[in-house]
Amino acid sequence: MAISFNSPQFIFFLVVFSVFYAFIQKKEFLKHLTLIFAGAIFYYFAGLENFLLLLSDLVLTFTFVFLMEKFSKYRKLIFIFLLVKKVTVLVFYRYTQNFEDTTAFPAGLSFYTFVSISYVTDVYLGRTTALKFKNFFSS
Repeated sequence: MAISFNSPQFIFFLVVFSVFYAFIQKKEFLKHLTLIFAGAIFYYFAGLENFLLLLSDLVLTFTFVFLMEKFSKYRKLIFIFLLVKKVTVLVFYRYTQNFEDTTAFPAGLSFYTFVSISYVTDVYLGRTTALKFKNFFSS
């Protein structure tokens, strides 16, 4: 079941999520978990392939950014690997899918990819440190 931004299912999901989120504003950890859970549900209903793509990229990015900080000798190699991997996925989905089928391109993939590249670059350049696990998914 694909879900789109203008479907009644999405509007219902957004309203329920917004009301719940409004009640937990002061609980930082619960806010993070809620954002993770809501994002995962949305991507799952957008299509299992999209959910698995997002989940695998999150885990890969988290792991390799951690390794980038831990093993400074391989920092540049890890950075280049992550950049090539992220751009390759974006190019694959953007240019190998049927241009007529808008559901073939995962929702928000470009935005997520560029934000993720920005994060990886900031860690590589020393502008920020790797996020802790609980904060990583909701950044």
